[in-house]
Amino acid sequence: MQPRAGPSTLSCRRTPRSTRSKFASCIAADGDPLVAPPETSELDYEVELAIVIGKEGRRITREAAMSYVAGFTVAHDVSARDWQLKKNGGQWLLGKAFDGAAPIGPAIVTPDEVGDVHNLRLRCIVNGVALQDGSTRELVHKTEDLLVWISKMITLKVGGWAGWGRRARRGETLNSRSHVHHPAPLRCSPATSS
Repeated sequence: MQPRAGPSTLSCRRTPRSTRSKFASCIAADGDPLVAPPETSELDYEVELAIVIGKEGRRITREAAMSYVAGFTVAHDVSARDWQLKKNGGQWLLGKAFDGAAPIGPAIVTPDEVGDVHNLRLRCIVNGVALQDGSTRELVHKTEDLLVWISKMITLKVGGWAGWGRRARRGETLNSRSHVHHPAPLRCSPATSS
């Protein structure tokens, strides 16, 4: 007889493991140079799909979730892994929320224009080299599930955004790559479908 997952195990697999904050000072334009803070020696990259919120909402249902979406864009979750994982008592905030840690854009695509948001190509390019190349099919959570989860505790505001990445796709630290120099031109780019 095989053990079966109980309801609590099942629900844990369906909810995000962690959330993090990005402040206004984190936002940078697509293609801007990425300047490593001198306080970190473990700068890391991760391309993400970002949901742009189109109307305010709290405790959103899965069925209504897409009506809160203005559109999608590509974002870059830049992390100081030493500050995220080794320093600051295990709190992720400083490792994720330093100035310039969230390049986003360059455009917002409406849901009707994007088609199947869970079948898009995502790439992270540093110094002209594609360091990540994958698909939104690999996203850890679906759009609707993410909005349901976040809106349980946080009121989603118009113009706000939520980004999320693919399972086990974090990169090596930028500092360990011989071809990356700071400030590095960094681009995250979507394509129509994968």
